[in-house]
Amino acid sequence: MNMLREEYLRRLTNESYLEIYLSSNCGARIYWPWRMQTPKEASTRYRNACEKYIIDSDFADEEVKNEDVLDCAFKVNADIAVLSDVYQDSAGTINAVLKGVEIYENHLFEGDLLIPLQQPYDECYSSLSDTGHYFGLGGIKNKNANKKLELIKDFRDTVGYAPNLHGFGMGISDELAYELQQEPRLLDSIDYSTPVQSNIMNVDNGKERMSVVAMRAATQLVEDLRRVTPNVTHTIRDEEQNGLEAYQ
Repeated sequence: MNMLREEYLRRLTNESYLEIYLSSNCGARIYWPWRMQTPKEASTRYRNACEKYIIDSDFADEEVKNEDVLDCAFKVNADIAVLSDVYQDSAGTINAVLKGVEIYENHLFEGDLLIPLQQPYDECYSSLSDTGHYFGLGGIKNKNANKKLELIKDFRDTVGYAPNLHGFGMGISDELAYELQQEPRLLDSIDYSTPVQSNIMNVDNGKERMSVVAMRAATQLVEDLRRVTPNVTHTIRDEEQNGLEAYQ
């Protein structure tokens, strides 16, 4: 359980501009309202450690098929399933998603689908806009923060704000936090593993190591969550901008 009292965490989640999905493992040692995992990682234990649960298609593992994702999503009672895409291949992604939708229509899983898009995002979306309510920009995890924002803004400028938009592997950068304060509709959700991954190497080996990692991760999660709420009135990016203006 996260040690922050529930009323304060609830206040932040209710005010957040977007949902922040934790996509790494902490042994389900803390409660976090949003989690995303692959079929090989997912479990009822993690399902019970969150409110909204996404089963990801795991682009890094070619053995994981749409059937596996949907089967797992049904088994653990997930809320959303991510269909498979083809990295940096829009046509391949469109084909994979359409096949996945066919399977979904006859599957026991009754949750929602998160449809992955590959560049060019507007063209990919145009071909898949009728397949779901949630859409995600894929292939951007390793791009720098400014490039990610450029791609998101281009998508919104072309497609508009009607689609519920997810940023795969986005994380909460200074740049994203700043942009969300200016335009809260920019994104609806993101996922990242940073809170766990950035702390796991800084804890001594031994029993219950992950308990310490999980608590440090919880602190970062809450801090990042606060950064994308109206509670922040002066961002780090504001300080940088003011510093630049002082020399102009």
